[in-house]
Amino acid sequence: MIRTFIALDLSPEIKTNLAVLARQLKSKGGFPVKWTAVENIHITLKFLGDVEEKMLPVLQSRLSAAVQNFQPFVIRIGELGAFPKIDQPRTIWAGCEMDQEGYHVQKAVEKTTTDLGFPKADRPFSPHLTIGRLINSAGPRDYPMLAQIIRETAVTNLGTQIVNNIRVYRSDLLPAGPKYRILYDIPLG
Repeated sequence: MIRTFIALDLSPEIKTNLAVLARQLKSKGGFPVKWTAVENIHITLKFLGDVEEKMLPVLQSRLSAAVQNFQPFVIRIGELGAFPKIDQPRTIWAGCEMDQEGYHVQKAVEKTTTDLGFPKADRPFSPHLTIGRLINSAGPRDYPMLAQIIRETAVTNLGTQIVNNIRVYRSDLLPAGPKYRILYDIPLG
């Protein structure tokens, strides 16, 4: 079994800007956050979980067919926020706006994977980049300080890029954190 997800990768410019933002946030205090390694930040289209290795070529083939009629689209990264909400920040994120074509691609990915027997997403798609997560020992006492830092950190534009493909990734969970490897690059159009 291979832990798998489908995502959009980011340009070097956006990753550099995210690294600067992460350093800026870290410098504002020692709040209990596990920061995402910049090289691991991506826009998840669909998390599949454990997939049988023999299923991967079928997944690649079906996804290729599903996205062949979609054109490249633009994403814009900016804004800073938190899930489930600013006043209860468990996950810190950078926002992502995308052309309508991007939403169509995500829906095609969702339909294709559901048709292959993977569970349907339990919440609406919300494109974002996870920058960090509160560690397990954090709690409500940490929320006000972190919410204030998020509100005070001005983030407008971390970059714009054209998306030409989707990627199927393998995720290996290691003691130092997850390690992602590209299994398939699937072009749009």
